[in-house]
Amino acid sequence: MKYLIKKILTEGRSLDKITDVLLYHDEYDDEEVESIIKLFGGDITSLYHFIDDKGRGLEFLNHLQNRVWRGGGYLVEALQIGDPTYSKEDMDLFMTWIFPMWENIEISQKNGRIILQIVGNEQTELFAGDSEDIAEIIFDPEAMPMDLNFIRLNAEDLVDLMTEENFIGLVRYVGRHNMNEEIDTFREEFDPWVEEDELGDRSFLLTPDRLNRFLDPSQDLESRKYNFTVLLDSSDTLSDILNEVEWVYSDSYNWVYENEYRKMYHDVLEGLIGKPVGESKVDPKNENSTKITFYDVTDLLSTILWQATKDGEDPGQSTMFELIEAHKGFLTPGEPDWPDEGDKEIVDSYNEYLEDLFGSRNIY
Repeated sequence: MKYLIKKILTEGRSLDKITDVLLYHDEYDDEEVESIIKLFGGDITSLYHFIDDKGRGLEFLNHLQNRVWRGGGYLVEALQIGDPTYSKEDMDLFMTWIFPMWENIEISQKNGRIILQIVGNEQTELFAGDSEDIAEIIFDPEAMPMDLNFIRLNAEDLVDLMTEENFIGLVRYVGRHNMNEEIDTFREEFDPWVEEDELGDRSFLLTPDRLNRFLDPSQDLESRKYNFTVLLDSSDTLSDILNEVEWVYSDSYNWVYENEYRKMYHDVLEGLIGKPVGESKVDPKNENSTKITFYDVTDLLSTILWQATKDGEDPGQSTMFELIEAHKGFLTPGEPDWPDEGDKEIVDSYNEYLEDLFGSRNIY
């Protein structure tokens, strides 16, 4: 073979043998191949045009695509393929000659588009550090809620945020659990009841008549809410009920905050790989089988794979996620802003939970 190269480099009539040499080798860093490339000034495009003029251009391209180690880089040079997102011609050349070298179980071609399939919750691998830990919760429908802090609100605000229906439900809830029970209080507003009952220890009986005063529609709602809050907040007996309401509010606040996390993470992921374009199952016959989600990542991966090919990356050395991370970096969304305590979504959720707790749905 070295003798053949020598003849090619010294005898003009032997230039038509160049293609035979190039099609013989599958590693183009070989000294003999490098000698031929130098003969064309290192210009792979000129070399390809020479071979194509001899009628063997397609054979040469197929050899680069299927046999030559890191042949994609030579294909990019030979066909002068630019960033596929910049022109239809470059995209067509890329999808014909470069993409098939990368196509595997992760990515496929459908109607000229690159489709990425994500099995289960693999998208969490696109996030880094603490963001990946949070992503594992957000993208797993069976995961436990995020471990967030207890959000405390004072009793007056808790009752003030209730709808009228839920306030009525709260009063009736206390009636169902504490009617005619001895109630302790340290507030002087209830001294007349304490003195009337003479039970000692600053206590009185919570009779139906006394409880109904908090439901008297002739009194304005704000005053009734305030007076009932004073009762709840001043009594050890009724403190458990107030604690339940506190937990409902805290859960509602954290539910909204966690949803802000979810929206942020889904938006960031969508900004990188787009929205899902389809779903399937690993085993389509088993509804409990792991879900597969499909994404159209043509613009993203065509550029990444084109650049990786130019850089000498050998297909199969890295996963698609590793390539995305290498070219785009990890996703680190950060944290959403804490919502205001009176945020409408929080208040709506809070009152919805209270309807279930108090049974106040359709109370009228």
